[in-house]
Amino acid sequence: MAEPENLTNIFTSLLDELRTGGNEREWIECKVSYANPHDIGEYISALANSSTLKSKENGWMIWGVEDGTWLPVGTLFSPLKLKVKAKPAPPICNRRRTG
Repeated sequence: MAEPENLTNIFTSLLDELRTGGNEREWIECKVSYANPHDIGEYISALANSSTLKSKENGWMIWGVEDGTWLPVGTLFSPLKLKVKAKPAPPICNRRRTG
């Protein structure tokens, strides 16, 4: 896992890219506090596929960023509190795609 300072630099670069391009990329999805487990699973699958097709090292689902303006606004979403059928969700939000 990357160090917090390095993650800040990565997120800043992603947000800068979104701001200059004006649209989300196929491999970056921004949400404020969206927490539907089924939809999140589908998003993550699509982001993994898209990042592979675009030859990107990672796909990103970023919470706390307003869609369209790309402004950091914070979030109440916590992947550690996410439940699927009353059980903790698998820790897919913290995994990196490899290969």
